Amino acid sequence: KGRAVQRTGKLDVWQRMETAKMEVSTISFEQVDDFSSILKEPADWLRSIGEEMWTAEQVSAQGLLSEYTIDEMFLGSLDGIPIATMILQEEDALFWPFVLKGESLFLHRLSVRRAFAGTGLAVAMIDWAKREVNCRSKKFLRLDCVL
Repeated sequence: KGRAVQRTGKLDVWQRMETAKMEVSTISFEQVDDFSSILKEPADWLRSIGEEMWTAEQVSAQGLLSEYTIDEMFLGSLDGIPIATMILQEEDALFWPFVLKGESLFLHRLSVRRAFAGTGLAVAMIDWAKREVNCRSKKFLRLDCVL
């Protein structure tokens, strides 16, 4: 049934995921630090291998709140533990200036805690966002992410 993963510590994650369901919800102001810490993990990891996706300021709580509204920030949680993030915006004039307003949702800052990397949680977050597109009567989900 479940897939075994060769990397250390991943098998436990897969076994847990078979019985646990990830919940996705907008965040509260009290959860901005959790949101920020999840984004900080891959940002730090990428920086350690000589790549940079986001600066420390861009993933700080203050930086996030200056760029996005609280209603655009979503956390994915397993058993109540926040492990994944994404931003869903109704419009994105910076990266998608020619897209008609009202027809798309724009996904940014998709991130999963490093301990859960490679477990399919990013795909689960995208699947949730696709359902949200339908719930909001949009036509497209446009990804502004490095996958």
